[in-house]
Amino acid sequence: MSHHTIEDMIPTQYDEQPDYKGGSPVRTKSGQLLAVKPEGITEVPTEPALKETPELAGRALDPSVAATIARMQEEISRLTRDVQKQSKRMTEQDEAELSEGGFPWQYYKRPERGPEAGWVVTAPGGEARPGRLDASARAIYMTKGFKVLTDYGVAPIPSDASSGRQYITMLENGGAREFPASQVLAFKWHLTPPLPGTVFPQYEARKADVLAFVCDECDCELFFLPEDMDTPRSAFNHLRQGHQYNRQEAMLALEAQGIKNVAPYAIKAASNTPTVAPAPATVAANSEQVNAEGTSELYQGLQSPE
Repeated sequence: MSHHTIEDMIPTQYDEQPDYKGGSPVRTKSGQLLAVKPEGITEVPTEPALKETPELAGRALDPSVAATIARMQEEISRLTRDVQKQSKRMTEQDEAELSEGGFPWQYYKRPERGPEAGWVVTAPGGEARPGRLDASARAIYMTKGFKVLTDYGVAPIPSDASSGRQYITMLENGGAREFPASQVLAFKWHLTPPLPGTVFPQYEARKADVLAFVCDECDCELFFLPEDMDTPRSAFNHLRQGHQYNRQEAMLALEAQGIKNVAPYAIKAASNTPTVAPAPATVAANSEQVNAEGTSELYQGLQSPE
């Protein structure tokens, strides 16, 4: 049974006698009785809180009303904190995973016929989170016959196309099996893969067939398969344009390295195409033609974003 002092029984300024019902009084600093704190309720409106609601200030509240207001204030505070945390979390996630255009890039596989058949490339069209997809960009490449690779994560925006860094996420998630031997050889990943220790199954199945051109005049090295007609042509151009070999000298230099039947390459070789090592393939969002920026005739096909 609750006991109250005489002071506790002082009426409010409206001469209303509060109904205690087993609770304890809650007063202002001046001693004015504001409300009764029912048993089992840990929070009741404080004087500052009641000042925010002038119609309640200075009045004795029913215990149930006081309890309801306390619960509402506590719930509002909790919801405010939750909204602030969620907003911060979404901002951090967006900054971490979204590209400058609003979405990450996507891994694709080129059509199995044509230049650089089956090569893995990166281009716009990635999915930021479930339900957030750059569908229009992805549709462009799908209509061109590119296969979307969704099992290996999203691709980052390539900052240094020559390093192969944009493929690391894919390789970490088991994507090495997607890379054809021709691409592995072109990027010399059979010697130095972008992710140390990576084994490329398609290359392993063909490595006994690999041919190589090593320039005696510089550090140029090109690796290719016997069915590849373009790489020997690129090697021929390298000798002709890079080192001023005449046609006969270039043909003999290739034959000396075991590259036979050079005549078809020499006939078709372009006379004004410089040779440089290819960069890992990327595709520009607005490119109609697939071209590799700064590569030789052999590797024309994919254009790095500006």
